[in-house]
Amino acid sequence: MATQIFIVEDYVAVRNAYVTLLEHEPDLTVCGAVSSAEEALAQIPTQQPNLVLVDMRLPGMNGLTF
Repeated sequence: MATQIFIVEDYVAVRNAYVTLLEHEPDLTVCGAVSSAEEALAQIPTQQPNLVLVDMRLPGMNGLTF
């Protein structure tokens, strides 16, 4: 089974680049990609990723507080 990755990145171009890069790896699957910590906290429980990639500088709640 592929490792499930959830991405939290507020810059659309960077978020899309991460998704594109990671989806080319056969053992990795992106199970979610959002722009804020609040969105991530709402979606992560249902997605149940193995790994969460979080930007350290997010609007509102930052990556350290997350």
